[in-house]
Amino acid sequence: MNNTFKIFLLLAIIISGCSGSPMRRQLEAIDSLVDTHFDSALVLMEQIDVRSLSRPNRMYLELLRGKAMNKAAVPFTTDSVMKQVVRYYDNHGSLNQRMLAHYVLGCAYRDLLSAPRALEEYQRAVDLADTSSVDCDFSTLMRIHSQMAGLFEWQGLTNKQEQEDSIAEQLAWQIGDTLSALIFEETKCNTLYNKGEYEECINQTKILHDRFLLHGYPQEAIQSYILCAKSCLALKDFGKAKQYLDLYKTCSYLHDDPRKVNGGRGAISIYMAQYYMGVARTDSAEFFYRQALPYVHLNNSALLTFRGLSEVYAQLNKADSVLKYTSLYSKEKERVYNETIGRTTLQMASLYDYGVEQKIAREQSRRASLWEKTAIAFLCLILLVGYYYWKKRERVRMLRKELERKMDELNEAERTLESLRRQKTLSTSELKQKEAQILKLKGQAEYLCHTLQSAQKGKSLPPLVKSPIVQRFRRSLISIKEPPICEGDWKELAKIVSEYRPALNSLLGGVNLSENEYRLCLLVLCSFEPSQTDNLLGMKHSYSSKTRQRLHEKVFGAPGSAAEFDRKLQLYS
Repeated sequence: MNNTFKIFLLLAIIISGCSGSPMRRQLEAIDSLVDTHFDSALVLMEQIDVRSLSRPNRMYLELLRGKAMNKAAVPFTTDSVMKQVVRYYDNHGSLNQRMLAHYVLGCAYRDLLSAPRALEEYQRAVDLADTSSVDCDFSTLMRIHSQMAGLFEWQGLTNKQEQEDSIAEQLAWQIGDTLSALIFEETKCNTLYNKGEYEECINQTKILHDRFLLHGYPQEAIQSYILCAKSCLALKDFGKAKQYLDLYKTCSYLHDDPRKVNGGRGAISIYMAQYYMGVARTDSAEFFYRQALPYVHLNNSALLTFRGLSEVYAQLNKADSVLKYTSLYSKEKERVYNETIGRTTLQMASLYDYGVEQKIAREQSRRASLWEKTAIAFLCLILLVGYYYWKKRERVRMLRKELERKMDELNEAERTLESLRRQKTLSTSELKQKEAQILKLKGQAEYLCHTLQSAQKGKSLPPLVKSPIVQRFRRSLISIKEPPICEGDWKELAKIVSEYRPALNSLLGGVNLSENEYRLCLLVLCSFEPSQTDNLLGMKHSYSSKTRQRLHEKVFGAPGSAAEFDRKLQLYS
Protein backbone atom coordinates (compact mmCIF):
# COMPACT_ATOMS: atom_id res chain seq x y z
CA MET A 1 0.00 0.00 0.00
CA ASN A 2 1.51 3.36 -1.09
CA ASN A 3 2.23 6.22 1.30
CA THR A 4 -0.48 8.46 -0.21
CA PHE A 5 -3.16 5.94 0.65
CA LYS A 6 -1.76 5.50 4.16
CA ILE A 7 -1.87 9.26 4.78
CA PHE A 8 -5.42 9.44 3.41
CA LEU A 9 -6.42 6.53 5.59
CA LEU A 10 -5.00 8.09 8.75
CA LEU A 11 -6.77 11.37 8.01
CA ALA A 12 -10.06 9.56 7.40
CA ILE A 13 -9.78 7.78 10.74
CA ILE A 14 -8.90 10.99 12.59
CA ILE A 15 -11.82 12.81 10.97
CA SER A 16 -14.19 9.94 11.73
CA GLY A 17 -13.19 10.18 15.38
CA CYS A 18 -14.21 13.83 15.65
CA SER A 19 -17.86 13.02 16.33
CA GLY A 20 -19.66 10.47 18.49
CA SER A 21 -17.40 8.22 20.55
CA PRO A 22 -13.96 8.90 19.02
CA MET A 23 -12.22 5.70 20.06
CA ARG A 24 -15.16 3.49 19.11
CA ARG A 25 -15.44 5.10 15.69
CA GLN A 26 -11.69 4.74 15.20
CA LEU A 27 -11.88 1.02 16.03
CA GLU A 28 -14.81 0.58 13.64
CA ALA A 29 -12.74 2.28 10.91
CA ILE A 30 -9.88 -0.15 11.60
CA ASP A 31 -12.37 -3.03 11.52
CA SER A 32 -13.33 -2.07 7.96
CA LEU A 33 -9.65 -2.33 6.95
CA VAL A 34 -8.74 -5.67 8.51
CA ASP A 35 -10.07 -7.85 5.69
CA THR A 36 -8.44 -5.87 2.85
CA HIS A 37 -5.43 -4.03 4.37
CA PHE A 38 -4.53 -6.05 7.46
CA ASP A 39 -0.92 -4.81 7.45
CA SER A 40 -2.02 -1.16 7.72
CA ALA A 41 -4.62 -2.14 10.33
CA LEU A 42 -1.88 -3.70 12.47
CA VAL A 43 0.23 -0.54 12.21
CA LEU A 44 -2.69 1.64 13.27
CA MET A 45 -3.54 -0.61 16.22
CA GLU A 46 0.05 -0.44 17.48
CA GLN A 47 -0.35 3.33 17.82
CA ILE A 48 -3.31 3.03 20.24
CA ASP A 49 -2.60 3.25 23.97
CA VAL A 50 -4.37 0.18 25.37
CA ARG A 51 -4.21 1.50 28.95
CA SER A 52 -6.52 4.41 28.11
CA LEU A 53 -9.28 2.19 26.72
CA SER A 54 -12.44 1.05 28.44
CA ARG A 55 -12.89 -2.70 28.78
CA PRO A 56 -15.32 -3.02 25.82
CA ASN A 57 -13.01 -1.02 23.54
CA ARG A 58 -9.93 -2.92 24.75
CA MET A 59 -11.60 -6.27 24.01
CA TYR A 60 -12.72 -4.97 20.59
CA LEU A 61 -9.15 -3.87 19.83
CA GLU A 62 -7.67 -7.24 20.84
CA LEU A 63 -10.27 -9.09 18.74
CA LEU A 64 -9.34 -6.99 15.69
CA ARG A 65 -5.63 -7.43 16.42
CA GLY A 66 -6.02 -11.21 16.57
CA LYS A 67 -7.97 -11.24 13.30
CA ALA A 68 -5.35 -9.07 11.55
CA MET A 69 -2.46 -11.18 12.93
CA ASN A 70 -4.08 -14.32 11.57
CA LYS A 71 -4.56 -12.76 8.13
CA ALA A 72 -0.98 -11.46 8.10
CA ALA A 73 0.35 -14.91 9.12
CA VAL A 74 1.87 -13.43 12.30
CA PRO A 75 2.13 -16.43 14.67
CA PHE A 76 0.50 -16.25 18.10
CA THR A 77 2.90 -16.91 20.98
CA THR A 78 0.29 -17.07 23.75
CA ASP A 79 -3.39 -17.77 24.18
CA SER A 80 -3.90 -15.63 27.30
CA VAL A 81 -5.16 -12.47 25.56
CA MET A 82 -7.56 -14.29 23.26
CA LYS A 83 -8.94 -16.32 26.17
CA GLN A 84 -9.86 -13.02 27.86
CA VAL A 85 -11.47 -11.84 24.60
CA VAL A 86 -13.49 -15.07 24.33
CA ARG A 87 -14.69 -14.80 27.94
CA TYR A 88 -15.78 -11.22 27.35
CA TYR A 89 -17.62 -11.79 24.08
CA ASP A 90 -19.29 -14.97 25.34
CA ASN A 91 -21.09 -12.69 27.81
CA HIS A 92 -21.42 -9.46 25.83
CA GLY A 93 -20.94 -10.05 22.12
CA SER A 94 -23.18 -10.86 19.17
CA LEU A 95 -23.10 -14.32 17.62
CA ASN A 96 -20.72 -13.13 14.89
CA GLN A 97 -18.35 -11.58 17.42
CA ARG A 98 -18.40 -14.71 19.56
CA MET A 99 -17.77 -16.87 16.51
CA LEU A 100 -14.83 -14.69 15.47
CA ALA A 101 -13.37 -14.71 19.01
CA HIS A 102 -13.45 -18.52 19.24
CA TYR A 103 -12.00 -18.76 15.70
CA VAL A 104 -9.03 -16.51 16.52
CA LEU A 105 -8.44 -18.40 19.80
CA GLY A 106 -8.40 -21.58 17.73
CA CYS A 107 -5.78 -19.99 15.46
CA ALA A 108 -3.69 -19.20 18.54
CA TYR A 109 -3.83 -22.86 19.60
CA ARG A 110 -2.96 -23.84 16.04
CA ASP A 111 0.20 -21.73 16.20
CA LEU A 112 0.97 -23.19 19.62
CA LEU A 113 0.77 -26.68 18.01
CA SER A 114 -2.18 -27.75 20.14
CA ALA A 115 -4.42 -29.27 17.47
CA PRO A 116 -7.09 -30.70 19.84
CA ARG A 117 -7.68 -27.33 21.51
CA ALA A 118 -7.65 -25.57 18.14
CA LEU A 119 -10.24 -27.98 16.73
CA GLU A 120 -12.36 -27.60 19.86
CA GLU A 121 -12.41 -23.80 19.49
CA TYR A 122 -13.08 -24.03 15.76
CA GLN A 123 -16.03 -26.35 16.46
CA ARG A 124 -17.37 -23.95 19.10
CA ALA A 125 -17.12 -21.15 16.55
CA VAL A 126 -19.03 -23.27 14.00
CA ASP A 127 -21.73 -24.03 16.58
CA LEU A 128 -22.22 -20.30 17.15
CA ALA A 129 -22.88 -19.55 13.47
CA ASP A 130 -26.55 -18.81 12.78
CA THR A 131 -26.62 -19.86 9.13
CA SER A 132 -30.35 -19.10 8.90
CA SER A 133 -29.68 -15.41 9.50
CA VAL A 134 -28.81 -13.01 6.67
CA ASP A 135 -26.37 -11.32 9.07
CA CYS A 136 -24.28 -14.48 9.53
CA ASP A 137 -20.56 -13.93 8.87
CA PHE A 138 -20.24 -16.63 6.21
CA SER A 139 -16.78 -15.39 5.21
CA THR A 140 -15.36 -16.14 8.67
CA LEU A 141 -17.28 -19.43 8.77
CA MET A 142 -15.63 -20.42 5.48
CA ARG A 143 -12.17 -19.70 6.89
CA ILE A 144 -12.97 -21.74 10.01
CA HIS A 145 -13.80 -24.83 7.94
CA SER A 146 -10.70 -24.23 5.83
CA GLN A 147 -8.52 -24.10 8.97
CA MET A 148 -10.14 -27.29 10.27
CA ALA A 149 -9.33 -28.99 6.97
CA GLY A 150 -5.69 -27.90 7.31
CA LEU A 151 -5.45 -29.34 10.81
CA PHE A 152 -7.01 -32.64 9.72
CA GLU A 153 -4.51 -32.79 6.85
CA TRP A 154 -1.66 -32.20 9.31
CA GLN A 155 -2.97 -35.09 11.40
CA GLY A 156 -3.35 -37.36 8.37
CA LEU A 157 -7.16 -37.54 8.69
CA THR A 158 -7.93 -37.36 4.96
CA ASN A 159 -11.65 -38.12 5.16
CA LYS A 160 -12.29 -35.35 7.67
CA GLN A 161 -10.11 -33.00 5.65
CA GLU A 162 -12.23 -33.65 2.55
CA GLN A 163 -15.44 -33.02 4.49
CA GLU A 164 -14.24 -29.66 5.78
CA ASP A 165 -12.89 -28.62 2.37
CA SER A 166 -16.27 -29.46 0.83
CA ILE A 167 -18.12 -27.31 3.40
CA ALA A 168 -15.66 -24.44 2.87
CA GLU A 169 -16.17 -24.68 -0.90
CA GLN A 170 -19.96 -24.52 -0.55
CA LEU A 171 -19.67 -21.45 1.68
CA ALA A 172 -17.29 -19.80 -0.79
CA TRP A 173 -19.83 -20.24 -3.59
CA GLN A 174 -22.57 -18.97 -1.28
CA ILE A 175 -20.80 -15.68 -0.54
CA GLY A 176 -19.66 -15.24 -4.13
CA ASP A 177 -15.95 -15.84 -3.46
CA THR A 178 -15.36 -17.66 -6.74
CA LEU A 179 -11.58 -17.83 -6.55
CA SER A 180 -11.61 -19.37 -3.05
CA ALA A 181 -14.24 -21.89 -4.15
CA LEU A 182 -12.09 -22.97 -7.12
CA ILE A 183 -9.00 -23.19 -4.91
CA PHE A 184 -10.91 -25.53 -2.57
CA GLU A 185 -11.74 -27.64 -5.64
CA GLU A 186 -8.03 -27.68 -6.50
CA THR A 187 -7.34 -28.93 -2.97
CA LYS A 188 -9.65 -31.88 -3.67
CA CYS A 189 -7.66 -32.68 -6.82
CA ASN A 190 -4.43 -32.54 -4.84
CA THR A 191 -5.96 -34.95 -2.29
CA LEU A 192 -6.72 -37.37 -5.12
CA TYR A 193 -3.07 -37.22 -6.18
CA ASN A 194 -1.87 -37.84 -2.61
CA LYS A 195 -4.19 -40.85 -2.39
CA GLY A 196 -2.68 -42.32 -5.59
CA GLU A 197 -5.86 -41.86 -7.66
CA TYR A 198 -3.90 -40.37 -10.58
CA GLU A 199 -6.38 -40.87 -13.42
CA GLU A 200 -9.23 -39.37 -11.40
CA CYS A 201 -6.92 -36.51 -10.44
CA ILE A 202 -6.25 -35.80 -14.12
CA ASN A 203 -9.97 -35.87 -15.02
CA GLN A 204 -11.00 -33.57 -12.15
CA THR A 205 -8.10 -31.18 -12.82
CA LYS A 206 -9.17 -30.79 -16.45
CA ILE A 207 -12.67 -29.87 -15.29
CA LEU A 208 -11.17 -27.44 -12.78
CA HIS A 209 -8.97 -25.92 -15.50
CA ASP A 210 -12.03 -25.15 -17.62
CA ARG A 211 -13.85 -23.63 -14.63
CA PHE A 212 -10.87 -21.36 -13.88
CA LEU A 213 -11.03 -20.12 -17.49
CA LEU A 214 -14.82 -19.74 -17.35
CA HIS A 215 -14.60 -17.45 -14.31
CA GLY A 216 -11.70 -15.39 -15.67
CA TYR A 217 -8.64 -16.85 -13.97
CA PRO A 218 -6.33 -17.96 -16.81
CA GLN A 219 -3.13 -18.06 -14.78
CA GLU A 220 -4.73 -20.20 -12.09
CA ALA A 221 -6.03 -22.48 -14.87
CA ILE A 222 -2.51 -22.96 -16.23
CA GLN A 223 -1.10 -23.47 -12.74
CA SER A 224 -3.57 -26.28 -12.05
CA TYR A 225 -1.98 -28.34 -14.85
CA ILE A 226 0.92 -29.17 -12.55
CA LEU A 227 -1.37 -31.78 -10.95
CA CYS A 228 -1.94 -33.37 -14.35
CA ALA A 229 1.82 -33.36 -15.01
CA LYS A 230 2.59 -35.01 -11.66
CA SER A 231 -0.10 -37.64 -12.18
CA CYS A 232 1.16 -38.46 -15.72
CA LEU A 233 4.70 -38.84 -14.37
CA ALA A 234 3.40 -41.23 -11.71
CA LEU A 235 1.59 -43.19 -14.44
CA LYS A 236 4.79 -43.06 -16.58
CA ASP A 237 2.86 -41.42 -19.39
CA PHE A 238 5.81 -39.18 -20.19
CA GLY A 239 4.43 -37.81 -23.47
CA LYS A 240 1.37 -36.24 -21.82
CA ALA A 241 3.47 -35.21 -18.83
CA LYS A 242 5.72 -33.16 -21.16
CA GLN A 243 2.68 -31.45 -22.70
CA TYR A 244 1.35 -30.41 -19.32
CA LEU A 245 4.80 -29.29 -18.15
CA ASP A 246 5.26 -27.10 -21.22
CA LEU A 247 1.90 -25.48 -20.58
CA TYR A 248 2.70 -25.03 -16.90
CA LYS A 249 5.99 -23.29 -17.71
CA THR A 250 4.04 -20.45 -19.30
CA CYS A 251 2.50 -19.59 -15.91
CA SER A 252 3.42 -16.06 -14.86
CA TYR A 253 3.94 -17.19 -11.26
CA LEU A 254 7.17 -18.87 -12.29
CA HIS A 255 8.56 -15.48 -13.29
CA ASP A 256 6.85 -13.26 -10.69
CA ASP A 257 7.88 -15.20 -7.56
CA PRO A 258 10.13 -18.28 -7.95
CA ARG A 259 9.68 -19.15 -4.26
CA LYS A 260 6.00 -20.02 -4.55
CA VAL A 261 5.37 -23.58 -3.40
CA ASN A 262 2.89 -24.37 -6.19
CA GLY A 263 4.70 -22.49 -8.97
CA GLY A 264 8.33 -22.30 -7.93
CA ARG A 265 11.18 -22.96 -10.28
CA GLY A 266 12.51 -25.66 -8.01
CA ALA A 267 9.32 -27.71 -8.32
CA ILE A 268 9.10 -27.40 -12.14
CA SER A 269 12.79 -28.25 -12.42
CA ILE A 270 12.27 -31.49 -10.47
CA TYR A 271 9.30 -32.50 -12.61
CA MET A 272 11.28 -31.74 -15.80
CA ALA A 273 14.16 -33.82 -14.46
CA GLN A 274 11.81 -36.70 -13.71
CA TYR A 275 10.47 -36.50 -17.26
CA TYR A 276 13.96 -36.63 -18.78
CA MET A 277 14.90 -39.53 -16.56
CA GLY A 278 11.77 -41.28 -17.79
CA VAL A 279 12.77 -40.81 -21.44
CA ALA A 280 16.42 -41.80 -20.72
CA ARG A 281 17.95 -38.37 -21.28
CA THR A 282 20.25 -38.42 -18.27
CA ASP A 283 22.23 -35.27 -19.10
CA SER A 284 19.07 -33.16 -19.31
CA ALA A 285 17.82 -34.73 -16.08
CA GLU A 286 21.10 -33.75 -14.38
CA PHE A 287 20.74 -30.20 -15.66
CA PHE A 288 17.24 -29.74 -14.23
CA TYR A 289 18.02 -31.45 -10.92
CA ARG A 290 20.96 -29.11 -10.45
CA GLN A 291 18.63 -26.18 -11.29
CA ALA A 292 16.42 -27.31 -8.40
CA LEU A 293 19.26 -27.33 -5.84
CA PRO A 294 18.94 -23.63 -4.79
CA TYR A 295 15.22 -24.12 -4.02
CA VAL A 296 15.22 -27.45 -2.17
CA HIS A 297 14.46 -25.96 1.21
CA LEU A 298 11.91 -23.49 -0.14
CA ASN A 299 9.72 -26.20 -1.60
CA ASN A 300 10.49 -29.04 0.83
CA SER A 301 11.76 -31.01 -2.20
CA ALA A 302 15.24 -31.87 -0.95
CA LEU A 303 14.52 -35.61 -0.82
CA LEU A 304 13.36 -35.71 -4.45
CA THR A 305 16.33 -33.63 -5.63
CA PHE A 306 19.04 -35.55 -3.75
CA ARG A 307 17.59 -38.93 -4.66
CA GLY A 308 17.21 -37.89 -8.30
CA LEU A 309 20.83 -36.71 -8.52
CA SER A 310 22.11 -39.91 -6.89
CA GLU A 311 20.17 -41.91 -9.54
CA VAL A 312 21.53 -39.71 -12.34
CA TYR A 313 25.14 -40.10 -11.23
CA ALA A 314 24.65 -43.81 -10.72
CA GLN A 315 23.75 -44.08 -14.42
CA LEU A 316 26.70 -41.85 -15.32
CA ASN A 317 29.02 -44.01 -13.16
CA LYS A 318 30.21 -41.06 -11.04
CA ALA A 319 30.81 -42.80 -7.73
CA ASP A 320 31.90 -39.71 -5.77
CA SER A 321 28.79 -37.80 -6.76
CA VAL A 322 26.61 -40.81 -5.99
CA LEU A 323 28.18 -41.03 -2.53
CA LYS A 324 27.74 -37.29 -1.97
CA TYR A 325 24.04 -37.11 -2.87
CA THR A 326 23.25 -40.43 -1.26
CA SER A 327 24.71 -39.04 1.97
CA LEU A 328 22.71 -35.81 1.57
CA TYR A 329 19.59 -37.84 0.87
CA SER A 330 20.15 -39.94 4.02
CA LYS A 331 20.68 -36.86 6.17
CA GLU A 332 17.60 -35.17 4.75
CA LYS A 333 15.56 -38.32 5.25
CA GLU A 334 16.73 -38.51 8.86
CA ARG A 335 15.81 -34.85 9.32
CA VAL A 336 12.33 -35.40 7.87
CA TYR A 337 11.94 -38.51 10.01
CA ASN A 338 12.94 -36.62 13.16
CA GLU A 339 10.62 -33.80 12.18
CA THR A 340 7.77 -36.26 11.70
CA ILE A 341 8.53 -37.94 15.02
CA GLY A 342 8.69 -34.53 16.68
CA ARG A 343 5.35 -33.55 15.16
CA THR A 344 3.83 -36.86 16.24
CA THR A 345 5.24 -36.37 19.73
CA LEU A 346 3.77 -32.88 19.85
CA GLN A 347 0.44 -34.28 18.73
CA MET A 348 0.55 -36.97 21.41
CA ALA A 349 1.65 -34.45 24.04
CA SER A 350 -1.12 -32.04 23.07
CA LEU A 351 -3.63 -34.89 23.07
CA TYR A 352 -2.42 -35.97 26.50
CA ASP A 353 -2.56 -32.42 27.86
CA TYR A 354 -5.97 -31.98 26.32
CA GLY A 355 -7.14 -35.28 27.79
CA VAL A 356 -5.89 -34.29 31.23
CA GLU A 357 -7.60 -30.92 30.96
CA GLN A 358 -10.82 -32.57 29.85
CA LYS A 359 -10.60 -35.04 32.76
CA ILE A 360 -10.07 -32.17 35.20
CA ALA A 361 -12.95 -30.26 33.61
CA ARG A 362 -15.23 -33.30 33.87
CA GLU A 363 -14.24 -33.82 37.51
CA GLN A 364 -14.90 -30.17 38.29
CA SER A 365 -18.21 -30.39 36.47
CA ARG A 366 -19.08 -33.56 38.41
CA ARG A 367 -18.22 -31.88 41.71
CA ALA A 368 -20.18 -28.79 40.76
CA SER A 369 -23.12 -30.98 39.76
CA LEU A 370 -22.88 -32.87 43.05
CA TRP A 371 -22.84 -29.63 45.00
CA GLU A 372 -25.81 -28.38 42.99
CA LYS A 373 -27.77 -31.58 43.66
CA THR A 374 -26.85 -31.44 47.36
CA ALA A 375 -27.89 -27.80 47.57
CA ILE A 376 -31.17 -28.52 45.80
CA ALA A 377 -31.87 -31.51 48.06
CA PHE A 378 -31.05 -29.42 51.14
CA LEU A 379 -33.29 -26.62 49.91
CA CYS A 380 -36.12 -29.08 49.26
CA LEU A 381 -35.65 -30.48 52.76
CA ILE A 382 -35.80 -27.00 54.26
CA LEU A 383 -38.94 -26.24 52.26
CA LEU A 384 -40.59 -29.50 53.34
CA VAL A 385 -39.70 -28.93 57.00
CA GLY A 386 -40.89 -25.35 56.74
CA TYR A 387 -44.11 -26.46 55.09
CA TYR A 388 -44.65 -29.10 57.80
CA TYR A 389 -44.22 -26.60 60.63
CA TRP A 390 -46.32 -24.03 58.81
CA LYS A 391 -49.15 -26.58 58.44
CA LYS A 392 -48.74 -27.57 62.08
CA ARG A 393 -48.86 -23.96 63.23
CA GLU A 394 -51.84 -23.29 60.98
CA ARG A 395 -53.68 -26.33 62.38
CA VAL A 396 -52.93 -25.25 65.96
CA ARG A 397 -54.19 -21.78 65.13
CA MET A 398 -57.44 -23.11 63.68
CA LEU A 399 -57.95 -25.49 66.61
CA ARG A 400 -57.33 -22.70 69.10
CA LYS A 401 -59.79 -20.47 67.27
CA GLU A 402 -62.41 -23.23 67.23
CA LEU A 403 -61.80 -23.95 70.92
CA GLU A 404 -62.26 -20.28 71.82
CA ARG A 405 -65.52 -20.21 69.87
CA LYS A 406 -66.72 -23.39 71.58
CA MET A 407 -65.79 -22.03 75.02
CA ASP A 408 -67.75 -18.86 74.31
CA GLU A 409 -70.77 -20.99 73.40
CA LEU A 410 -70.32 -23.05 76.58
CA ASN A 411 -70.03 -19.98 78.81
CA GLU A 412 -73.06 -18.41 77.19
CA ALA A 413 -75.06 -21.64 77.66
CA GLU A 414 -74.03 -21.90 81.34
CA ARG A 415 -74.97 -18.27 81.99
CA THR A 416 -78.32 -18.81 80.30
CA LEU A 417 -78.96 -21.97 82.35
CA GLU A 418 -78.01 -20.26 85.60
CA SER A 419 -80.33 -17.35 84.79
CA LEU A 420 -83.20 -19.72 84.02
CA ARG A 421 -82.61 -21.62 87.27
CA ARG A 422 -82.91 -18.42 89.25
CA GLN A 423 -86.10 -17.50 87.42
CA LYS A 424 -87.43 -21.06 87.90
CA THR A 425 -89.29 -20.88 84.61
CA LEU A 426 -88.08 -24.24 83.22
CA SER A 427 -89.68 -27.61 83.80
CA THR A 428 -87.59 -30.57 84.99
CA SER A 429 -87.41 -32.07 81.49
CA GLU A 430 -86.43 -28.75 79.92
CA LEU A 431 -83.76 -28.31 82.60
CA LYS A 432 -82.29 -31.75 81.88
CA GLN A 433 -82.29 -30.98 78.17
CA LYS A 434 -80.34 -27.76 78.79
CA GLU A 435 -77.89 -29.62 81.04
CA ALA A 436 -77.40 -32.28 78.35
CA GLN A 437 -76.68 -29.54 75.82
CA ILE A 438 -74.09 -28.01 78.15
CA LEU A 439 -72.48 -31.44 78.68
CA LYS A 440 -72.17 -31.87 74.92
CA LEU A 441 -70.56 -28.43 74.62
CA LYS A 442 -68.15 -29.37 77.40
CA GLY A 443 -67.35 -32.63 75.61
CA GLN A 444 -66.69 -30.78 72.40
CA ALA A 445 -64.47 -28.27 74.16
CA GLU A 446 -62.53 -31.02 75.96
CA TYR A 447 -62.09 -32.93 72.69
CA LEU A 448 -60.78 -29.81 70.96
CA CYS A 449 -58.50 -29.14 73.91
CA HIS A 450 -57.12 -32.68 73.74
CA THR A 451 -56.58 -32.41 69.97
CA LEU A 452 -54.93 -29.01 70.39
CA GLN A 453 -52.52 -30.36 73.01
CA SER A 454 -51.60 -33.27 70.73
CA ALA A 455 -51.03 -30.91 67.79
CA GLN A 456 -48.88 -28.59 69.89
CA LYS A 457 -46.73 -31.52 71.05
CA GLY A 458 -46.32 -32.65 67.42
CA LYS A 459 -47.89 -36.03 68.12
CA SER A 460 -50.54 -37.68 66.04
CA LEU A 461 -53.38 -39.62 67.65
CA PRO A 462 -52.60 -43.28 68.43
CA PRO A 463 -54.17 -45.90 66.11
CA LEU A 464 -56.69 -46.99 68.80
CA VAL A 465 -57.94 -43.44 69.26
CA LYS A 466 -58.24 -42.99 65.46
CA SER A 467 -60.30 -46.19 65.02
CA PRO A 468 -63.84 -45.71 63.58
CA ILE A 469 -65.65 -46.90 66.72
CA VAL A 470 -63.74 -44.52 68.99
CA GLN A 471 -64.50 -41.69 66.55
CA ARG A 472 -68.15 -42.77 66.71
CA PHE A 473 -68.07 -42.32 70.48
CA ARG A 474 -66.48 -38.88 70.10
CA ARG A 475 -69.03 -37.74 67.51
CA SER A 476 -71.79 -38.69 69.90
CA LEU A 477 -70.35 -36.15 72.33
CA ILE A 478 -70.25 -33.41 69.71
CA SER A 479 -73.14 -33.82 67.32
CA ILE A 480 -76.78 -33.83 68.38
CA LYS A 481 -77.63 -35.58 65.08
CA GLU A 482 -75.36 -38.53 65.93
CA PRO A 483 -77.42 -41.58 67.09
CA PRO A 484 -77.01 -42.43 70.80
CA ILE A 485 -74.50 -45.07 71.89
CA CYS A 486 -76.04 -48.54 72.03
CA GLU A 487 -75.01 -51.91 73.45
CA GLY A 488 -73.57 -53.01 70.12
CA ASP A 489 -71.23 -49.98 70.14
CA TRP A 490 -69.90 -50.94 73.58
CA LYS A 491 -69.24 -54.50 72.41
CA GLU A 492 -67.41 -53.24 69.31
CA LEU A 493 -65.37 -50.84 71.47
CA ALA A 494 -64.40 -53.71 73.83
CA LYS A 495 -63.38 -55.79 70.82
CA ILE A 496 -61.17 -53.12 69.24
CA VAL A 497 -59.54 -52.26 72.60
CA SER A 498 -58.74 -55.96 73.13
CA GLU A 499 -57.05 -56.05 69.73
CA TYR A 500 -54.85 -53.06 70.46
CA ARG A 501 -54.44 -53.86 74.19
CA PRO A 502 -54.22 -57.68 74.36
CA ALA A 503 -52.94 -57.61 77.98
CA LEU A 504 -56.03 -55.81 79.25
CA ASN A 505 -58.18 -58.93 79.80
CA SER A 506 -55.40 -60.71 81.71
CA LEU A 507 -54.90 -57.57 83.84
CA LEU A 508 -58.59 -57.26 84.67
CA GLY A 509 -59.43 -60.99 84.56
CA GLY A 510 -59.06 -61.61 88.31
CA VAL A 511 -60.78 -58.38 89.34
CA ASN A 512 -64.50 -58.26 90.02
CA LEU A 513 -65.56 -55.20 88.00
CA SER A 514 -69.00 -53.86 87.33
CA GLU A 515 -70.09 -53.16 83.79
CA ASN A 516 -69.61 -49.39 84.22
CA GLU A 517 -66.15 -49.91 85.77
CA TYR A 518 -65.07 -52.08 82.82
CA ARG A 519 -66.43 -49.57 80.35
CA LEU A 520 -64.62 -46.79 82.23
CA CYS A 521 -61.36 -48.68 81.72
CA LEU A 522 -62.10 -48.92 77.99
CA LEU A 523 -62.76 -45.18 77.77
CA VAL A 524 -59.58 -44.36 79.70
CA LEU A 525 -57.52 -46.43 77.22
CA CYS A 526 -59.22 -44.55 74.37
CA SER A 527 -58.00 -41.22 75.87
CA PHE A 528 -61.40 -39.79 76.81
CA GLU A 529 -61.44 -36.95 79.34
CA PRO A 530 -63.21 -37.52 82.74
CA SER A 531 -66.16 -35.29 81.86
CA GLN A 532 -66.54 -37.09 78.51
CA THR A 533 -66.45 -40.42 80.34
CA ASP A 534 -69.17 -39.27 82.73
CA ASN A 535 -71.28 -38.18 79.77
CA LEU A 536 -70.81 -41.42 77.83
CA LEU A 537 -71.58 -43.57 80.90
CA GLY A 538 -74.60 -41.40 81.73
CA MET A 539 -73.24 -40.70 85.21
CA LYS A 540 -73.17 -37.50 87.23
CA HIS A 541 -70.18 -35.18 87.38
CA SER A 542 -67.04 -36.45 89.22
CA TYR A 543 -68.16 -40.10 88.93
CA SER A 544 -65.20 -40.89 86.74
CA SER A 545 -62.61 -39.35 89.06
CA LYS A 546 -63.83 -41.12 92.19
CA THR A 547 -64.26 -44.45 90.41
CA ARG A 548 -60.72 -44.35 89.01
CA GLN A 549 -59.30 -43.81 92.48
CA ARG A 550 -61.26 -46.81 93.74
CA LEU A 551 -60.20 -48.89 90.72
CA HIS A 552 -56.53 -48.19 91.45
CA GLU A 553 -56.72 -50.12 94.73
CA LYS A 554 -59.01 -52.72 93.22
CA VAL A 555 -56.82 -53.48 90.17
CA PHE A 556 -53.34 -52.74 91.46
CA GLY A 557 -53.82 -53.59 95.13
CA ALA A 558 -52.77 -50.25 96.57
CA PRO A 559 -54.32 -46.81 97.03
CA GLY A 560 -53.64 -44.27 94.31
CA SER A 561 -54.94 -41.23 92.47
CA ALA A 562 -57.08 -41.24 89.35
CA ALA A 563 -54.13 -39.96 87.25
CA GLU A 564 -51.93 -42.79 88.56
CA PHE A 565 -54.63 -45.30 87.60
CA ASP A 566 -54.74 -43.91 84.04
CA ARG A 567 -50.95 -44.08 83.74
CA LYS A 568 -50.67 -47.63 85.08
CA LEU A 569 -53.59 -48.87 83.01
CA GLN A 570 -51.94 -47.53 79.86
CA LEU A 571 -48.62 -49.05 80.92
CA TYR A 572 -49.71 -52.57 81.95
CA SER A 573 -52.49 -53.25 79.49
